[in-house]
Amino acid sequence: MGKDNKHLKLTVRSRTSTLDVIGFGYGEHAALINSQTELDLLGELSVNEWNGQRKPQLQIHDLRTSPPSPAFPEREQFGLLYKHLRQHKRFPIEGLTETLARTVRLTPEMIALMLDVFTELEFIRLDEEAQELVVADSPAKRDLSSSEAYRAAKRQTDTVYMSGVSS
Repeated sequence: MGKDNKHLKLTVRSRTSTLDVIGFGYGEHAALINSQTELDLLGELSVNEWNGQRKPQLQIHDLRTSPPSPAFPEREQFGLLYKHLRQHKRFPIEGLTETLARTVRLTPEMIALMLDVFTELEFIRLDEEAQELVVADSPAKRDLSSSEAYRAAKRQTDTVYMSGVSS
């Protein structure tokens, strides 16, 4: 919502009611949220008046999402991480997975998989001498599913999920 999708607007539902939620400056979280996402919200309850109608609304002050299950990143999450990487261009390798996991709010395992996929697709490379991850300036456009690491992890996640469903 808003210019450059900087803001987040959603509706949360309980069994008996709904509540509009607005998060100014939380637009980057939209890629992490779907109808199955568990959210922890901290906010201020107010009344939104628009076109003569008054509705309760929660204005977000803090937001935390739980990782999706099964733990395979959504395409939007790959995009969110890659956007973050491109903004900064270079990262020290030491503690990288944990740092990125905290920054984009995904599990370290998901981040490790995503970095493997990006490396295989030559979107990023590891500079061993400088001990840095470096983002490619103009990588060839390639679909995530062209990565063997992506396909293997997807197959494994689907197998684990299906065995859980059949139990």
